[in-house]
Amino acid sequence: MKLFRFSLFFALAVAVVLSGPLQSGDNEPKRYKLVSSSYEDCGASSDPLHMTGVSISPDTIVIPGNITISGSVSNTEQIAAPIKAVVDMQFHYGLWITIPCEDNVGSCTYDDICSPVAGVDLCPVPVGSISVSNYQVALPAVSDSPIDGGEVKINAVLSQNGTELGCVNVVVSFSIIEESL
Repeated sequence: MKLFRFSLFFALAVAVVLSGPLQSGDNEPKRYKLVSSSYEDCGASSDPLHMTGVSISPDTIVIPGNITISGSVSNTEQIAAPIKAVVDMQFHYGLWITIPCEDNVGSCTYDDICSPVAGVDLCPVPVGSISVSNYQVALPAVSDSPIDGGEVKINAVLSQNGTELGCVNVVVSFSIIEESL
């Protein structure tokens, strides 16, 4: 159980971004094609945490519905609470637009991600390779949106007492799947 705790934070961040701009207020499911997803470890080589892999499936995302996230992180030192996370989420629709923080979703600062997330304690973060496989995340329908595709990028920086622990950039591109008449 401890092996996936830290990766769970990144899985939830990706899921939140996917559910944010891909919204349907008419309670009709919307289908989106996952065009691409990528990640980049943006931390310094001296940071203890480094993202070593992430994948999102299925290629067709139905909202409301579920996505599956798998990922891995390497950690060189045990890290206890508190761990601060500063998350910047942006949507590209002609130009980059910051997704504001609303109800702890979007471009938010979390003073301590060690608080239980989805009923799982994230800390202490153990030394070694940490992975999560086939983690299911529900994507709810929320308010109406005319968005039919685009790109979302997330930058998440983790720190403790002003010292950076790790950094990751995630980019997800999607397009709407038009229903056949």
